[in-house]
Amino acid sequence: MHDYWSFRPERTQPPEAGEGRRKKDAGPAPAPAAAEGERETDLEAVQGMIKRLASEVSLGGTKPGAERSNPDNAMRASVDALYSTVDTMRAATKKGEPTSARREGTAAAAMPPPIAPGHARLSSVAEAIAARRMDVALEPIVGLADHQLHHYEVSVRPRDEKGVLLSLAGQDRELAHTGLLPLIDGARLKWAARMAASFADKGQKHCVLSATSAESLTADRFLDELASAYRQRNALADDLVLMFSQADVKSFGGTEWSALTDMRDLGFRFGLIGVTDLDYEFTALRAAGFAFVKLDASELLNGLPGPGGLRMAPTDVCRYLGEVGLTVIVDQIDDEAARAAVLESGVSLGHGPLFGPAVAVDTARVGASGHAAA
Repeated sequence: MHDYWSFRPERTQPPEAGEGRRKKDAGPAPAPAAAEGERETDLEAVQGMIKRLASEVSLGGTKPGAERSNPDNAMRASVDALYSTVDTMRAATKKGEPTSARREGTAAAAMPPPIAPGHARLSSVAEAIAARRMDVALEPIVGLADHQLHHYEVSVRPRDEKGVLLSLAGQDRELAHTGLLPLIDGARLKWAARMAASFADKGQKHCVLSATSAESLTADRFLDELASAYRQRNALADDLVLMFSQADVKSFGGTEWSALTDMRDLGFRFGLIGVTDLDYEFTALRAAGFAFVKLDASELLNGLPGPGGLRMAPTDVCRYLGEVGLTVIVDQIDDEAARAAVLESGVSLGHGPLFGPAVAVDTARVGASGHAAA
């Protein structure tokens, strides 16, 4: 049992969910923490992730000389890299040193063993999250016929110590099951909530779409952040759209569906991305709170497999999803020819290079405005 959403006045009993949930205080949301306190909280989150990873490693089960492809070796290398990251960051936090000075202050410490490039990237991403080194941007979603701005999608990209942007793929398998995905999703959630509040203050009605992984629906920290953001501003349920990949949705279990049901009952809506076929119960998804489907322009224009494996023409795809009650957004529209073809198929909203680059968010200004999500 859990009561993430028990602050709802109309619900007297907490909804059922997966095992191992902690009891949460249903009182008023706390004021946003100071920057140093937020950093310490992120450090604790990364430490918790490491402990979970470490528990999965069979430390005594790997024989000397075993190949590096062994899953235990790979997991252990990840844990070692992250331990090194958190240890040095904890030292910097206690001393009040900037991230760039951290290495110098620990130069005399024993160096960790060399790690593979993939694990070094994992460590860099974790460090950037804990140090709050992230670029935030809003990507416009516009009307293909009226050329008007309708919605935005928020994106975040971490930077390493030298300021180099770290790539985050839409479906980054390297980060899966490391505990990093819920932290990244939480960062997107925070900024989506802040931007939605900023738009509302200006009298603008824009939904903010935020990609979210299935892992986040079972992560206490992410669910706490979402509940806190909702308590601070109930209208967030109208403004925020959590986007899940089709592959993730197909893997949802009872815990994930329970969390989505609670959110849907509060008024939250969801979207589907990474759609590769229409052989799925889209009517059931609509009933579960899904309102948007985002399709890649090339895949739509080439047709998508439908029920029974038969390929459906673009106009049939759009008609089918529209009859279900889902709003289609087409991504990766990069020229006028693609825009015209997508519009002719019956799609009203588009997203992609044709409509301009992502708009960088001034995180210092927005962060100081008081619209903190958690």
